[in-house]
Amino acid sequence: MLSHRGTILDATALIDFRWLNEWEWLEKHYSHLYISQELLDSDNWEIDTRQTAYQYLTPLSLETEEMFASFIEFCLREPLLSIGDRSTLAIR
Repeated sequence: MLSHRGTILDATALIDFRWLNEWEWLEKHYSHLYISQELLDSDNWEIDTRQTAYQYLTPLSLETEEMFASFIEFCLREPLLSIGDRSTLAIR
C-alpha cells in the first residue's frame, strides 16, 4: 500500500470549505488533501461542489483488504452512516 501523508476531508468539511472558499489556507496548513473516492461516487453533490472536490482534493479508494474489512465492519456496527462516511473512516 502506498503511504499518503496529509488530511482526509469528509463530506461536511468539503461543503464547508467550498462555501468558505479557504482552500489556500487549508492547503497551507493541512496539505496534501484527500477525499474518499466512494464519498465522491455515492453522494448527490452539486456540480460546483463535485468540481471543487476534483480541483483541490485527491481521491483515495479502499485499496487494501484491511480497509475493506473496516468498511464492512462499519456497515454492520453503524448502519445509519452513509457509504461515503464509512469509507472515509475505513481509509483513516
